[in-house]
Amino acid sequence: MSIGLYCNWKLKQNSNGDIYLNSIHAKYLFAFKNKYKKVTLLSNISSEVITDADQLISDQDISFILLPAFSGYLGAIKFFPRILSGIKKLTSLVNCVYIRTPEPFSWAFSLFRNKKNINYHFISNPLDVILKKKSRKKYITYLAFLPEYYITCFAAYINNCSCNGPSVLNNVPFFLRNKLRVLIENTLSRDELEKKSYNKSNFTQPYKMVCVSRLQEAKGLPELICAFAHFSRRNKIHAELSIVGDGPLKNTLQELIIKIGAQDYIHLLGHVKNGSPLDDVYKRHQILINPSLSETGPRVILEAMSEGLVCVSTDVGYVRHVFDKNRQMSELIICGKDNFETSLEKILLKLIYEDGYYECMSLNSFNLAKRYSLDDFIEGVFCLGADNG
Repeated sequence: MSIGLYCNWKLKQNSNGDIYLNSIHAKYLFAFKNKYKKVTLLSNISSEVITDADQLISDQDISFILLPAFSGYLGAIKFFPRILSGIKKLTSLVNCVYIRTPEPFSWAFSLFRNKKNINYHFISNPLDVILKKKSRKKYITYLAFLPEYYITCFAAYINNCSCNGPSVLNNVPFFLRNKLRVLIENTLSRDELEKKSYNKSNFTQPYKMVCVSRLQEAKGLPELICAFAHFSRRNKIHAELSIVGDGPLKNTLQELIIKIGAQDYIHLLGHVKNGSPLDDVYKRHQILINPSLSETGPRVILEAMSEGLVCVSTDVGYVRHVFDKNRQMSELIICGKDNFETSLEKILLKLIYEDGYYECMSLNSFNLAKRYSLDDFIEGVFCLGADNG
């Protein structure tokens, strides 16, 4: 059986024609290949330099249909004929198609499906993301994108569809809500989770906290930096915060850290490769803080929990859906963006000062993370009625 993927993962190609893919996306690609044996990926390319974050894809059972370089829907419009041709070709080559939704003009798969099994997997709440941007043009962008989004949702309705966590359900048209199957994405395979063992942390000062995020708007990073600085000073607690990731806000965040005089205990670590390098970062820390304002995951919650970290998070994405599997862990959810700083401080102080509380939450987190794997997600994509949540 063969599967086609429509995921614009910005493939990179060297002078010899070798294909490279971001290592996180590569994990999904190989997981689909292990399940379906043959995979064809329809994706745009990128002119960016190949880095250590990218992985060479040389498996003979993985093939590619390359699209021109573009960014977002507006950038894709001029390549509509090429994208339409790629969609038609992909559908003709495979038995089933997985569409990372939303992707430009993905509704066109319905034109060529010919009884093929097509699944639209909604990975984000794009309308919500647009409205949370600090841009004067966001309402124009919203209105321009709306027709495309609704056509895609209708295509998903007449085919099969799933979503990454239950938060998506509140952001799709009413006719799609009862059809979407809730799945929980994770980058860790069953084998990787089974090999992990729980190591009790020595939870003493200096308390080591980490945030893993793309450095961009709507991730709550400026709010986290200011809140953490105030928390440390107000309570005279020796704590350090490491922020892992790269993105357009890097310089802005560095300037903010210097401006508030927090450079001795808040550090930007830059990009860290997924897998063992990132696992090592997790192991050097005790608490992960996710301050995101808009998210359907985030996967980092499950990654960090699998290393025994206690995860404190805003109420976004599938966080509450996962945390509610253990009643106590709902206490780790930051309530509301308007009182982010107060709520974060209350949770951190309880973890630090309540005897045995951190250790209990750490063990709960580790056990809970084992319930979700990349394999479960892949198997759930085309299993109608399946729910790995």
